[in-house]
Amino acid sequence: MKNFLLLSIFFLFTISCSIGPIPVYYTQPIVTILDDTLEVVFSVPDKDASGWNHYNPSNIGSDTVYLSPEVYEKTGIKSFIEKIEYRFLVDGNTIQKETYEFDIPIETFEKDTISLPELMIVIDEQLAYTIDTEDGFADNVGNGIIELLVYYTDLKGEGFSSVPIRRRFKLVKPLTY
Repeated sequence: MKNFLLLSIFFLFTISCSIGPIPVYYTQPIVTILDDTLEVVFSVPDKDASGWNHYNPSNIGSDTVYLSPEVYEKTGIKSFIEKIEYRFLVDGNTIQKETYEFDIPIETFEKDTISLPELMIVIDEQLAYTIDTEDGFADNVGNGIIELLVYYTDLKGEGFSSVPIRRRFKLVKPLTY
């Protein structure tokens, strides 16, 4: 019994002193979008004066706004930005989603701020009418949020996405006389 007890203590002592597995710490790149807090205003005309909901496809009004997002890589690890996605949100509902994919991924360097190519955001009469009615009233004015999201990969090819930023937008129908 005494030998068994000593053998057990020795066995437990040798197990507790083992090196064990060596942890591997992997850090991922963290890309954030830098944003100003300005409101974007769209002015979508009704070309044929029949209303946003009764537009003529050959004579459709639209407005275009160009956004120039900047991104910042926080950890100093190289990453490759592959696409940007933006959504129109009205009262928490996604109205429309568009994605711009880059043919050649944009490389981020050590904690550097990079200006991405301009996003061309277009609202035509059909989308304007949907936004206008979705915010509660068909009063030729719509309000909502544009949400921007960046998708990127690391050196191993693992995909990540940034925390989305949101920018308010207002949609108006200009008066025609």
